[in-house]
Amino acid sequence: MRVPCSILLAFIGAAVSITGLILYVRQMRCGSTLPNPASWVIWCIVASVNACSYLAGTNDWVKALNAFVSASNCLFMFGYCWRLGSLRALTRNDTVAISIAILAVIFWKWSSNAWYGNVLVQLAVIMSFTLTIVGVITEKRREWWIPWALWTGCHLITLGIVLLRWTGDLYALVYPALGIACNATLTAVALWKQPAAVLTSRPA
Repeated sequence: MRVPCSILLAFIGAAVSITGLILYVRQMRCGSTLPNPASWVIWCIVASVNACSYLAGTNDWVKALNAFVSASNCLFMFGYCWRLGSLRALTRNDTVAISIAILAVIFWKWSSNAWYGNVLVQLAVIMSFTLTIVGVITEKRREWWIPWALWTGCHLITLGIVLLRWTGDLYALVYPALGIACNATLTAVALWKQPAAVLTSRPA
């Protein structure tokens, strides 16, 4: 039995995403990455809402698989930051981003249209990425570019899956397209601020 190309791509994308997580955690342990814990708290909530609404909107687990892998990565990072004791009180901007995610759920249930909620939650995605990007630019945070490049690739794969399984629904393009833009921007900023960051240290 031949496995459809879109399904193979979905699992390849999941593997790429998990590889990015493994490298990210290793760099945290080496001290080469100093993330914004608040962003991971936001992404934990936002990614979970995004995955559920994207699955409900597409009604296609193949398209939504990487959204759920991304949400799982964020949940893991939230737990990891919690274990390290690096979580801090949320700022006003952090609270706004989380509030948008909650409003997206309410609006989704009120309108009975998952796409409306999914598009709304993308505003929270933009805000959470902005917090991290600004932190890297001002050198308050350090990010290694390779995990973000892998996650950019994962969103490119998701976009390819959507196009392969195209049903004419333009809303399905919003999540992967924004994911490409946000992750690619953070990749470029991290590469600009830390062009020499490599896996040279042993984990503690």
